[in-house]
Amino acid sequence: MTELVTERPAAAPRTRVTPKRAKRTKRVRWSQKREDRFLLALTETANVAKSSAAAGLSESSVYRHRQLSEPFRARWAEALGEGVVRLETMLLERALNGVEKPVWHGGRQVGVMHDYSDRLALALLAAHRRAVPALPVLDEDADDDAAIREELRRRFGEMNRRMGGDG
Repeated sequence: MTELVTERPAAAPRTRVTPKRAKRTKRVRWSQKREDRFLLALTETANVAKSSAAAGLSESSVYRHRQLSEPFRARWAEALGEGVVRLETMLLERALNGVEKPVWHGGRQVGVMHDYSDRLALALLAAHRRAVPALPVLDEDADDDAAIREELRRRFGEMNRRMGGDG
């Protein structure tokens, strides 16, 4: 009978385990160019995270800069306002005109249809009703008729500009 002898492998030498150091990220300097890039992206997207990435900045640095700089805070508010108007205009366009979707039959596209979102339209309508103060009622006998008409022209002009018109 043969005896099977197995050798135990020699113990590996003990080594000191050191914790890995966190990789340090390169600090990016704030510049007017990066600030302008961030604000342009904010106007286009109304999204701080995407705008920060587009400018090569961290979100925390743009929030910190907003806290410390009044001029930047004002430009941020303006850019975000424009971004929200752009988003609102796009959603209004979709609610009014629908979204084209292909129609398939027998594995082939046979046409397109416009899909309308009632939920989107109702949400936009509710938001507009909350945002727009009640319009004054025109009284034919009122002395301030001209002022009311001028206020209506101003409001309609503003709505036209927001929709991309010239006022």
